[in-house]
Amino acid sequence: MGRKNYSKAYRRMNYGGQCKSININFKIILMIFVVLGLFFFSLLVFYYAVGSADVDENHDTENSYILNVKKKNLYTDFKLWNENANWSLMVINDLNEVKDDFKVELKKYRGIDVDERIIPYLNDMMNAAEKDGIKLWISSGYRSFERQSTIFERKVKENLNKGYGYEEAVTLASGVVAKPGTSEHHTGLAVDLNGVRDDFCDTKEYEWLINNCAKYGFILRYGNDKQRITGKIYEPWHYRYVGEEHAKKMQESGKCLEEYVSELMN
Repeated sequence: MGRKNYSKAYRRMNYGGQCKSININFKIILMIFVVLGLFFFSLLVFYYAVGSADVDENHDTENSYILNVKKKNLYTDFKLWNENANWSLMVINDLNEVKDDFKVELKKYRGIDVDERIIPYLNDMMNAAEKDGIKLWISSGYRSFERQSTIFERKVKENLNKGYGYEEAVTLASGVVAKPGTSEHHTGLAVDLNGVRDDFCDTKEYEWLINNCAKYGFILRYGNDKQRITGKIYEPWHYRYVGEEHAKKMQESGKCLEEYVSELMN
């Protein structure tokens, strides 16, 4: 074999071995990337599967929670009950509007309009709190249909500005602000205390209310663990007069107004 032919044969043998080695290494690297890709894809799928299951329970994802709650039929029809019930036990929520002929007996208490029939009990509660070094003030009481409409439409607009469609914007708004006609504030039986603050539940004022409000006939209307029943977010500031007897029974049983009245109806 000549020198020239020998050199060609050597190059073929040597380079061919290198090519085979490169091909093998490339396949190994490719397989590693495929395995890693599948692994991270599985993690991503798992994350979203678990995350989406938890999203409705997470108060930080309030909008997702409300949309999920509103898709379900969570309410009992209390229309017939409201026709015959004592004024203090009416159930007002998304599916049960204030009766057209309902008359509110308004009177100002500490500058805020409320039903005058609750003033003695509200006054006793406020005074008792003050004696215990607890400062309570009423940030909202009775609201007219017009006033509630303004508040509700403002919330709908906020949601529209966030990019939600109209139906979703309305649904989200109704989980936070009652639609006109479905607000307890129309009755004059409900008051918001110390402003609309999510962190009110961390205050000594809230702790005092939870321990004492039932003594004066009031209940925390929208509890954190009752959102799927009331259809409303947790509102630690919102208290409703139902009468001392019923308030104490609700407190002892842990039932919200819908649950309590549903039992009375049966």
